[in-house]
Amino acid sequence: MILNGYWTVVWLYLLAALLGLVFAIVQSPWWVGFYLYHRMLIPTAVLIGIVGALEIAFRTVKSPRLDIWFILTATAIAFTVVFYNPNLHGMYAMFALSTLTSIMYFDRKRALLSCLLSIGALLVLQASPEHQASMTVYEIIAMIAMLIGAYLLGVGIILRGDQLRNQLKKAMESERDLLVDNIMYDTITKLDALTSLYNHKTFHEYLDSLLKLDLTSLRLQVALIDIDNFKMINDTYGHWVGDIVLKRIALMIREHLTPNDFVARYGGEEFAVILTDAEFDTSWATLDRIRELIAAEKFEELGDHTVTVSIGLVQREPGLCKEDLFKTADARLYEAKRTGKNRVVGTLHES
Repeated sequence: MILNGYWTVVWLYLLAALLGLVFAIVQSPWWVGFYLYHRMLIPTAVLIGIVGALEIAFRTVKSPRLDIWFILTATAIAFTVVFYNPNLHGMYAMFALSTLTSIMYFDRKRALLSCLLSIGALLVLQASPEHQASMTVYEIIAMIAMLIGAYLLGVGIILRGDQLRNQLKKAMESERDLLVDNIMYDTITKLDALTSLYNHKTFHEYLDSLLKLDLTSLRLQVALIDIDNFKMINDTYGHWVGDIVLKRIALMIREHLTPNDFVARYGGEEFAVILTDAEFDTSWATLDRIRELIAAEKFEELGDHTVTVSIGLVQREPGLCKEDLFKTADARLYEAKRTGKNRVVGTLHES
């Protein structure tokens, strides 16, 4: 962007020089040759050379100090314009170009460097008799004061930019903290603290959202899983061992379900599962496989004894509401418990 700005300055200078050439032809024909050579062609060629060199360096040199070259180029452009136009005092304002460039980097050291370079270039110009004759000491002092003023203005802009950047940073940090708080709150309200499964409330919210869908486009089964003899585990080994059993079984259930399925800790030692996008036989087989894996798992905390689960499974059918789903699943879970435990009881298979 800065480089494009420099090229714009070059072409604007050329355009202004062309307009000046027109006036020279009309008003001072005797001066046209000098003007064309010393005010137009040479300065334009020098400017193109300066900016062209920066363009080549920008595209070929991978240096972290290119910003310094941009500031030096701005000073060189101003020096060239003023050097070839000593009688146009307005051109001295070009030295502020270096300060404007440094502001874009939002760095006070670069702004100070640009100010010192501009003042140095201005003083170097006074070595030329033509420039000495064109400016009084008062004008030189005024120009230096203007450059210092431009520097101070640039520092003010940089400080204001830093202030806005800090405010934006704080706002982003506050927004991030709020997002984290919302996520934490969402986690606390939706997940069970012990098992990291979804909780009872979230389970019902998710099931309600599914039941609102068109039945013809959704295959859905609900299963209730209950740990057999869990009270005896707590009474015999302690609640802390019961918590370990709950976490291990929760993990095994979650690991062996598909991404389309949903599992929650429904309460106590009971888990609820929603299986979607699968045939009943497939869901039944999945749950039976989970039952077998749990039954084969030995718990060191229980003296290498195993734990079993009973499962009641129901498929959603036309006319079966949410309450009916749970009543049926709960009845089948009770049937599994009553008939020996460590079983899956469903509508299509009896295990």
